[in-house]
Amino acid sequence: MENKMGKYVVRKPMILYETIETIFRYVNGRTVAKEKEEFLKKYGNQLSPAHLERIELLSSHLEEVYQVCEAIPESPKLAYYFQRWDMNSNWLHVCLAKLMIYSFFDFYTTDYQEALDRTYEDATKSLAMPVVLTEIRSAALEFRSLEPGEQPVSLAEQLDGIKIQEQYRWRLYKVLSDYPQAFNELRQLIDPVASALEAVFEQLRPLLVPTYDYWQECLERYSISELMRRMTNQDLEVHATDISINVGIMGFREMIWGYGNKEETCYRICIGSFLSEDTCIDRRAMSNERICNLLKVISDSSKFEILCRISRESSYCQEIAKEMGLSTATVSRHMGLLMDAGFVHPRKGKNRICYDVDRQAISEFCETVQKTLLGENGPSHCG
Repeated sequence: MENKMGKYVVRKPMILYETIETIFRYVNGRTVAKEKEEFLKKYGNQLSPAHLERIELLSSHLEEVYQVCEAIPESPKLAYYFQRWDMNSNWLHVCLAKLMIYSFFDFYTTDYQEALDRTYEDATKSLAMPVVLTEIRSAALEFRSLEPGEQPVSLAEQLDGIKIQEQYRWRLYKVLSDYPQAFNELRQLIDPVASALEAVFEQLRPLLVPTYDYWQECLERYSISELMRRMTNQDLEVHATDISINVGIMGFREMIWGYGNKEETCYRICIGSFLSEDTCIDRRAMSNERICNLLKVISDSSKFEILCRISRESSYCQEIAKEMGLSTATVSRHMGLLMDAGFVHPRKGKNRICYDVDRQAISEFCETVQKTLLGENGPSHCG
């Protein structure tokens, strides 16, 4: 695919991504009608008439996509790779296939074969390096390089630090221990579906032109940091020179973002086809269940101490580990959960990643807890 620079919208579906998302929704009973109903229930009163019209038009043509999946032969492997994992989170739609692909996918390449080849190449190259698995975020595995002087730990020890059920931990161990074998097995499942979907999505492209135009206008109206702040309610400073948006047709209301290379010169955003600049994907949105889960995170004394330490001064994992008498892998795991909670954000320092407390997020959380427990008329500050 031709490389471009600047801010632009990729006006073609990513067939590998769309294939994974389509099968995932088919296996888990996530119909277009259900996706639309839940989306409109949450965001309907925020949408313009033009946006509502785009959603209705697109969703009326997407049932044909699901019909492709009905031709998939029954196989236990289908559920093995695509059954949604119970991750105790409302927004984290994870399955083994997503972790295998999205952890190494650049969210830019639209051609199916090229995307598969590049994903496999990046995966085998990354897994051959001395890295540490720290967490699962946005349906992808997060890795970090070893800190200077840090000793590598076994894959089993790394996976012990990931907060998932034992059955999922074992599946990940098998995949990461022999990625080529698992990749080939997954590919046999998705190749026929991708071939059929490519023709379907090609027919849908004219329907997506208004959506592509809309996001191009947004890129011209906002800096990418402003747009991300508006859509995620997170203070993300993006300094990349190569910024692209790709519309995830079957992603509907999901959003995935991040740097596309280690140099952080390119930034990739995959935005669900139902979303707009006014539909904030606020991962800090507070249901009672979410509040309880976040309180559990900071009730752990080690995580609480890490928050206290980096509230006083930015720090990095190896330094905190030394001061607290913990392993760097343990501190990285704690930091991943604190980032997932929205309380901490990373910042690239010289040759390493530093971490800062998100003071606004913590303040808003305290305020939300207080209002929830005392009622809307309670004081708005956190005393």
